[in-house]
Order: sequence, then C-alpha cells, then structure tokens
Amino acid sequence: TVIHTLKGHEKEVSCVRFSPDSEMLVTASGDGTLMMWDTNSGDRVGETMDAHSSSIVSFDISPDGQSIISSSKDKVLLLWDLVEQEPRGRGTELLHVAMAVAFSPDGRLVVAGTDAGGIHLFAADSLEQLGTPLEGHRSPILCLAFSPDSNLLVTGSKDTSLRLWTTAEDDIDHSVDGRVAAVTCTTFSPDGEVVACGSSDKTVRLWCTDTGKAICKPLKGHADKITSVAYTMDGRFLASGSWDNTVRMWEVGTGEMAHGVMEGHSNHVTSVCFSPNGRLLASASWDGSVIMWDTDTGKMKFPPLEGHTKLITSVAFSPNSRLLASASHDKRIRLWSAGTAKPVGSPLEAHGHWVSSVVFSPDGRMLASGRHHPPLGCLHGQTSWKSAQRAQRSCKLCGLQP
Repeated sequence: TVIHTLKGHEKEVSCVRFSPDSEMLVTASGDGTLMMWDTNSGDRVGETMDAHSSSIVSFDISPDGQSIISSSKDKVLLLWDLVEQEPRGRGTELLHVAMAVAFSPDGRLVVAGTDAGGIHLFAADSLEQLGTPLEGHRSPILCLAFSPDSNLLVTGSKDTSLRLWTTAEDDIDHSVDGRVAAVTCTTFSPDGEVVACGSSDKTVRLWCTDTGKAICKPLKGHADKITSVAYTMDGRFLASGSWDNTVRMWEVGTGEMAHGVMEGHSNHVTSVCFSPNGRLLASASWDGSVIMWDTDTGKMKFPPLEGHTKLITSVAFSPNSRLLASASHDKRIRLWSAGTAKPVGSPLEAHGHWVSSVVFSPDGRMLASGRHHPPLGCLHGQTSWKSAQRAQRSCKLCGLQP
C-alpha cells in the first residue's frame, strides 16, 4: 500500500536515500534542492535545503546519518549538517561537474567522480581535499564504489578502463590488470577482496583488490553486453544478467559456471539480485517478467512471475528474504512472496512515470522507488532532458507489513 506521496519539489526528483535508521528519507531534485521527510508520517522535516544554484546530480548520506554530501551542475560540492539542515562552510568548487559522490563505509572519506574523469577524495568532516585529484581516466566516470572496509575505491569510466585506488594518501593509484570495453556495471565482493566488472564486450572480469591482478580468466559465455552483476552475501557466487536474455551464475573461486545457462526470459535481462539468505536469485527483463531461480540447481523455482505490462527495470529482495519487489515501465511496483511467488497486495502506483529503481529500507519496513533518470543522475541528450521535465515531480514511499 502506498502510505505517502511526497510532494514539494518544483522539478523532477533525481535521487532518493533512506537514512541509516530508516526514520527519514532525503530527496534531491532538478530544482537544486534537498528535502527531508519523516517516513512514518510523510511530513516534511525542517526547511528546504537550497544552497545549490543548479540541479542536483548526486548525493549521499553519511553512515552515521548526521551529514549529506551533494553535487550539482553548478560544480559545487556541499557538506550539509543533517540535523541543522545547513551547509557546513561555503562548499568546494570543482572545475567539472561531479557525476557521483559517496561517503566511505567508515564515514571518514567523501569521493567525487567528475565528467572529466577526475577522482577527488575529501575528509568527510571538513570537505578538505586530500592530496591532488586522482588522474588516470580520460572520460567521464560512470560508476564508483568503496570496498566494505573503506580501504579501496573502484572507478569505471567511459574511456573503457577500470581502476582500483587505495585511500591512503601515500599510495593512491592502483590500476587493474588489463583493459576492457565500456564498463557497464561493477561491484565489490562482501569482504572487499574481489571486484567484479561487467562490460559491453560480453564478459565479466574479477580482480583481486590487493594486487590489481585478474584472479581468473574473463568469464565468457554471454552473447551480448552485461547489464547487471551481483554477489551472494558470502561472496562465493556471482550472478550476471545480459542483453542476450540469459542469466549465469559463477563460482568466484574458479571462474567456472555453477550451473548451465539460465534461460527463461525472451528479452534483455535488466537486473539480477540474490536473496540475503542466498537461496534465490531473481532476474528482471524487458519481456515484463521476473524469474526466481533456485541457487542450488540453477533451475526456475517457480514459473515466471507475470503481472507487469511493460519492461521491468529493477528487482530487490527485502532484508529478511521474504519479499521481492519489482519496478517497471508500467509505472507500478509489485511485491511478490519469495516463498510462494504469489503477488502480495495490489500493485503500488508509483510516479505517473516509469520507475527506474526500487530499494528496501535497512529494516525492511519501507520501500522507496525512483523515477526515471539515467545512471548517476546524468541526463544524456536533449530528448532525455525534456522527457524528465515532463515527469511527475513526486517521490513515493510505501509502507510494508512485517
């Protein structure tokens, strides 16, 4: 059931984040503002945070829930006090737009990746830049992620390279071994020891974060570009989804397929994710179906879940592995029982526009959905921008029964 429709921004909602305790939701907009909402009441909390002079591209909430880092097309980074809802200082001006910003898991660092390929590290408490910008990429940063222990950073660029960086100032640059086609998706293993990268060359590659060397040969078999990669919680297995309509499950230790090719979709696979308990693997597709796979056998656990009328963009399991959420171009979010594959409740009407992502809050009580915008908040091309301007200017927050 939709419990609140949150309205207040004057332009498209570009990004949403739950606070670590799930009590608050923060939204960012093309109108250059941030707003905070109480997830229980749906009420606005405090005043509009409006220090940016242009649309917000990316933001993140610190692990302790006390700060926000935001980037904008005005090329300014702002560190916000989330309690006071005021910027801490005047902000940091960059030469280029930061397309992605993030706090490290330990809360000590902030990273910003720019549209010129630069990587900037800052102290999270002061936004003081640490050293000079990290150079190596020659094109816009498309994706970045910290390792769970915060000691490593992986960045992927449009220049077709993937780079690993240590976060210590005295040993900062660490390129991975080899060059790949355009990086399409990347993720760290839960222990931070391996980074997986999917690319447009139809392969998945695994690198050791200590050495930057490949731990095995490229994982080959897909017939088209990789769209999504995901680890099991124990890091033993990796799943990949592709535009070749298939899903594959790999043993990380050997680089071999754990099962045969997982076929069932009739169109591109857009998203894959494992249940937290590791028993199920979910995949979503342009064909409008969701499939739950048995990870022990690689076979379908149930027939394809059908109900969406258009392509599906994202799937996510609840923290307790009991629910699966799917988001679609049909402007709806559906909930499914992971135990029976039956729909749970009525479809959730989302945004009046197609839904690009869905995520559960850490405690599993809430579900947040994001409306369409390209990855990292970058709107590519005039057509996309006009389309975004026409989209409904709201964010949906749904309450879930335990």
